[in-house]
Amino acid sequence: MPTAIFVLGYLAVWGMFSVAAAFLHWALAYSGLLGQNMAIDNAWAVAGILLLAGLYQLTPLKEACLTRCRSPSGFILSEWREGYLGSVIMGFRHGLYCAGCCWALMLIMFAVSAMDLRWTAAFAIYVAAEKLLPAGPHIAKFSGYAAIVAALVTALPESGRGATRIGREHGSCCRQGSVKRPERGTALVHIQQSLGVKRIMSPSRRRVQSDERRASRVEDMPML
Repeated sequence: MPTAIFVLGYLAVWGMFSVAAAFLHWALAYSGLLGQNMAIDNAWAVAGILLLAGLYQLTPLKEACLTRCRSPSGFILSEWREGYLGSVIMGFRHGLYCAGCCWALMLIMFAVSAMDLRWTAAFAIYVAAEKLLPAGPHIAKFSGYAAIVAALVTALPESGRGATRIGREHGSCCRQGSVKRPERGTALVHIQQSLGVKRIMSPSRRRVQSDERRASRVEDMPML
């Protein structure tokens, strides 16, 4: 099998992956989600990326891709194809398995800092541990759970701040839009007046009004 042709197919996959990652980076920068350190500056977006990566680490697809990447000789024996075209297909398929094993982890780079070489080195060491160490599959599972916990830790404070902000805005609106409650009995008087119902007064109230009318008539009488 021509090794150079195999490597060409393998690199073609990672070339397409790099183009997709560069486009995603441009889209995030254009939308204003990236901060000065070239990391996503939105807690909800970071939590979403961590949750997606963590869940993917626990899927059978991740396990299958990791198994193929951990055993290149087994892949070659099971996927052997003759000729140059076969070599390209084998390299391409092996690249797909490796990209399927690492794409979610590389997505986390957008959450921490895509341009920080320290994070790049840390992820390279982790990927090598997954593929080379005997406990690689267990490391993948552990990192999945850790990413899910990190997503929750990132999202919960943000949701608490959002609920507090909504509560404050609601309280402010209630204070600004508060209306003075009518005095007791005022609403009933308005309803009676609108329906043309005469108001029923107590006897004491009627006597007071009668006295007021007599006093008014006395005042209106001409003086002799």
